[in-house]
Amino acid sequence: MHLRNISVRSWTVWLGVGLILAVGWWWLHQPYGETTPRGYAYATAMFAACNQRDRSRLEEISSMIRKDVQAGILQRQEAEWLEQIIEWGRAEKWERANREIRKLMLRQASPVDSDAVPAPPHEH
Repeated sequence: MHLRNISVRSWTVWLGVGLILAVGWWWLHQPYGETTPRGYAYATAMFAACNQRDRSRLEEISSMIRKDVQAGILQRQEAEWLEQIIEWGRAEKWERANREIRKLMLRQASPVDSDAVPAPPHEH
């Protein structure tokens, strides 16, 4: 009886350790975290540029991202995520770039702040 209790306890401990390791691995391997509204707006613009296979537009966006990082407007980590996606576009891996942009955008809880993206003009 005593041996059986030790065996069950050991199994339970190993199961708990395994579960903690699995959750930790999953958490550490999330490709993208939360972005600022500005970062999300860049992702939206990048999605359109990749759909149109517009390398020049991606270069413009990349330049704006670098300027925003230097000005302290955009976090360095999210700029790295965005720049990696731009690299796939530069390499003409358009489907991969769009897939990664979608992953980044889906990871966001509240993607758009009304101040980050201008409202469309009203027609009269």
